[in-house]
Amino acid sequence: REGLMLEPTEDFVFRPSGILSLMKDYSSAASSAAQEVFCNGADGDFEIRIGMCHTHASLRWVSNHKPSFANAKKNACNFQKDLDYAIKDCPHVKLVGTMKHLFYKKWLKLGEREIVDAWRKVWHDVKICRVEMNQEDVNPLRGGNPADNNALESSNNSNKNNLDRTRVPVTELVDNLAKNILSLESVADTRYQSKLKNRSNHKGRNGKERFNRAIRNQDFFDGCYEETVKDEEGIGNFMNIQFKLRPAGEYEVPIGSVMILSRKGERDCLGDEDWLQRSSEKATPRDFTVFLRKAEWVDHFKMILHDPDGAVASLDLSFASLHDYLKTFYVISPIKHDPDDLTCSVNLAIRHWLEMLKLSKMPVLSFDQIMDRDPMDGLVSCTCGTYFHYMICTHTFCILKRNGIITDWINTLDPTPMRKKTGSMKKKMG
Repeated sequence: REGLMLEPTEDFVFRPSGILSLMKDYSSAASSAAQEVFCNGADGDFEIRIGMCHTHASLRWVSNHKPSFANAKKNACNFQKDLDYAIKDCPHVKLVGTMKHLFYKKWLKLGEREIVDAWRKVWHDVKICRVEMNQEDVNPLRGGNPADNNALESSNNSNKNNLDRTRVPVTELVDNLAKNILSLESVADTRYQSKLKNRSNHKGRNGKERFNRAIRNQDFFDGCYEETVKDEEGIGNFMNIQFKLRPAGEYEVPIGSVMILSRKGERDCLGDEDWLQRSSEKATPRDFTVFLRKAEWVDHFKMILHDPDGAVASLDLSFASLHDYLKTFYVISPIKHDPDDLTCSVNLAIRHWLEMLKLSKMPVLSFDQIMDRDPMDGLVSCTCGTYFHYMICTHTFCILKRNGIITDWINTLDPTPMRKKTGSMKKKMG
């Protein structure tokens, strides 16, 4: 057709290789369609990996099975919460099976055998966790693929309406998607400054939502600014309370990974003397030590990563206690780029990430500047739920800003006090 952004290609055949990761709703028809469309003509080593929208395994499933609960009034809501806040957000793929096992054990003890057997029969082997959709073999940045796709479904519905719900050649389909992305509404969806409300009920120490799970607003940058100030002043926070991790046992963390304290960890583990002490005058920020009320938790967490089942047995961990450990510490890992192969998957992903940040007016180094850096001193990933969902979080933002990859704040969302005062004065004067 006339006006297409892409030139029509005759006899186009999509022949993927490697691994293709897809997310869809729960239906055998959708799985069959994906296999038929993407595997036709594919190489023998091609694998299609299908993830499921988590909402179907939690909210909708629980709502449809309330009559099967032994005590629906007391247990249905808590059963769903365990699925939403523990199973979906399990931060390490090697622990997904362990978490599910303890989840079943907990609810069997509470007398919900029928509901446990029903859920396990349908969902046990289905990928419904964020970490499962963000594995490095399909996603080099280890984030950006949420485990629920309701927003995607809404966009798909709009795209189908734009095409009058008719089948079109792939060039016309991609052309339509590209035009939507370039529209003002779609571009706003990719910006980290759009006004997306936070649904979290968690309140911070100051009585407000300090770490907005939806990071695309002023609250997110205010939280990042607070952490950078704490880092500069030498006060204990995740940037200077770090513990080295080494690959070992069942769970192989990337080389150079460190574990950090989460906000929950700061509250639960830090004692009254939560000021950092340098181990020597030549110490770097990562060599800081800290007085911990529960110092043994660091060793326990390492045990859990290296040998999940052994740690559960030796520490006698319940579902709740394992969840506490996983919410107390997160793992920050370097994303190693390859300066010698600019077209490899990780470099292409980094280029996409930079373009996404530039759309939001974020001052960030160029692709070439990042390629010139040491591969161990580039981007970083995190195992918190926000990073899995958005491919950036408070932890990674602050570390990248301290390392000079993010060079400044977004001008319109600058959280520094001078900027705030200037803005308030202009409002009063205007």
